[in-house]
Amino acid sequence: MPLKYKDKIIGVAQLINKENGSNGFTPTDVKDFDSFLVLCGIAIRNADVFLLSFLSFFFNIYLFILLCFKLLLFF
Repeated sequence: MPLKYKDKIIGVAQLINKENGSNGFTPTDVKDFDSFLVLCGIAIRNADVFLLSFLSFFFNIYLFILLCFKLLLFF
């Protein structure tokens, strides 16, 4: 089953080996798993956004330090 975020496929997952002794997964199982995958897609996207903001923060600090050193060299 596709793992999506806003109609973009970002991964795949599958249901295997149901353990309660039945012959397979019910439509309810598949629907519940699909709902879970929607939440997984949102969580993955949130993690990506957090990582980008984290990297951007440290990049901005790096630029600030470079600017401070350049300003010190002019004085």
